Amino acid sequence: MRKSCDMFVHEICGEINHKEEGYGKNVLCNICKKNMDQKIQRDEAKKYLEKQEKKMLAVSKAKHPNVEEGVTVRIKVPEVDRAKTDACSILAVVLSKTEHFFYKLGTKTGILKQLYAKSEFSVLKQRFLTKEDVPAVKIPL
Repeated sequence: MRKSCDMFVHEICGEINHKEEGYGKNVLCNICKKNMDQKIQRDEAKKYLEKQEKKMLAVSKAKHPNVEEGVTVRIKVPEVDRAKTDACSILAVVLSKTEHFFYKLGTKTGILKQLYAKSEFSVLKQRFLTKEDVPAVKIPL
């Protein structure tokens, strides 16, 4: 440890580096010691958050694999957006994928305004729609 401020500190009041010996060894004041400990804890927290992020992305990629363009998907319609007689889900086709892994979807009535994440729809094995079936009209869900 080194003395990071120019305050005079008694050995009893500060933190001593036990590796040094003799008169004139560096003493770290309590404020500097506290700041140094906080920086170490923040660096460790950042390292573990980055590790957790990588783990969560790996689990998400395994659970929701990438979807190719032209694949038919099913989107669940939220209960607040539908009446009792409306369908619970709609069919759409994947039109494109953004660089941040969001998908632009289209239905037989038009292109949906909102971008969707992989977790917001389920992929169907059969292809009920194609890109050519989607008119170039932007519509809300």
